[in-house]
Amino acid sequence: MSNGSEKLAQIAQKHKPWFAKFTDIGDSPEESNGILGAINYLKNPFYSVYDSIAHYFPPLAWFLIGAAALNAVPVALMLGWLGITTLVCFAVAGGFIFFVEGFFFLLGSGVMLPIIVFALFSAFVTFLFLAGAYGVFRLGRGALWAIGIVGNGGIVGNGGILPFDGTTRESENIYE
Repeated sequence: MSNGSEKLAQIAQKHKPWFAKFTDIGDSPEESNGILGAINYLKNPFYSVYDSIAHYFPPLAWFLIGAAALNAVPVALMLGWLGITTLVCFAVAGGFIFFVEGFFFLLGSGVMLPIIVFALFSAFVTFLFLAGAYGVFRLGRGALWAIGIVGNGGIVGNGGILPFDGTTRESENIYE
C-alpha cells in the first residue's frame, strides 16, 4: 500500500502547477518555497553570479556591496528628480494643449459662426418665401371660393383645403 501511495504522491508532485512550488514552507529560509523561495527564484541568475564572486574573491564582493550602498541615495534622488520633472513636463504640455485647443476652438468658431448665420438666414428667407407662397395660395383659393369657382372640397378633396376666411359652405359638396 505504501508503494502505491508513494507513486501517487510522485505523480501529483510532477503535475503541480508552476506556482505551487512557492506555497510550501520549509524548516529554514534556505529550504522555504514560500515568499523567500519566490524571491530566490526571481533573483537566482543575479544571485548565483554574486555568490560565485563573493566565494572566490571577497574584496570584489565588498566593492559591489559598498557601491550599491553608496549609490542607493543618488539613484533614489535621480529617480525622484525624474518623476518631478516628468510631472512638470506633463503639466506644462497639458497647459499648452488646453491653450492650443482653445485657440483652434476659437478659430473653428470664427469659421463656423458665419456658416451658421448664413444657414439660419437662408432658412429664414426660405420660410418667408414659403409662407408668402402659402399666403398667396390661400388668398387665391379664398378668392376662387368666394366667387364660386372652387367648392368646399377643392382640389385636394372634401374638407382638405379650407377657404381663406375659415368658413365652409355646407351645401357645396362636390361628392353629392
